[in-house]
Amino acid sequence: VDLEEGLAVLEDEPVNILLVGGFDVKTGGDKVGAHLERTENIGKERMAVLGASASDSSSVDTDAGSVNDDRIVLVAPGIKTDDPVSKKEITYPPAYLAAVVGGKLSTLAPHISMTNKDLPLKGLSVQYNDTITKKLLNKGTLLVRTKFGKQIVRAITTQDGPFKQISIRRTVDYAKAGVRKGADPYIGRLNNARVRAALKATLD
Repeated sequence: VDLEEGLAVLEDEPVNILLVGGFDVKTGGDKVGAHLERTENIGKERMAVLGASASDSSSVDTDAGSVNDDRIVLVAPGIKTDDPVSKKEITYPPAYLAAVVGGKLSTLAPHISMTNKDLPLKGLSVQYNDTITKKLLNKGTLLVRTKFGKQIVRAITTQDGPFKQISIRRTVDYAKAGVRKGADPYIGRLNNARVRAALKATLD
């Protein structure tokens, strides 16, 4: 319920992938974006996976146009699954696909791309045609399609730039965290050849 308070609790935690239950990019994108900015400034970099507000292409298009951030992944469409109680097929909004994408991302090493990776889904709420798929991809949306299973088309962030791939951002964050971990013990020590050599050996 209290999104800002919940995110504040996570600021000092070693979080790499942020999922916000009950919110999509329209209802929580601004607060999540501010949280990502704050954590990046204090050396606690992370990425957020958010669903579009709805599965129809016009809503996804509008949502994609409202965010441009190399740390926010916007996913669409929604998913279909079986209700374990009623035993009937039900449709969930894209925020539920965001949880699946975040889970898949957490199983991969930072440098491994999710592009063309298969997701364990029964079905998708919408199957976009090629024209819409190309349009939404160009706007920085991570789409899932039915091809060989339920495949991620391109693993990208919402950033409008040449380095929008999720794996690039994760690799850079991984390297930054490693450098900090190796370099922090040397802060305050003498800046001489011996200490510099030891620091180089640690980083290597």
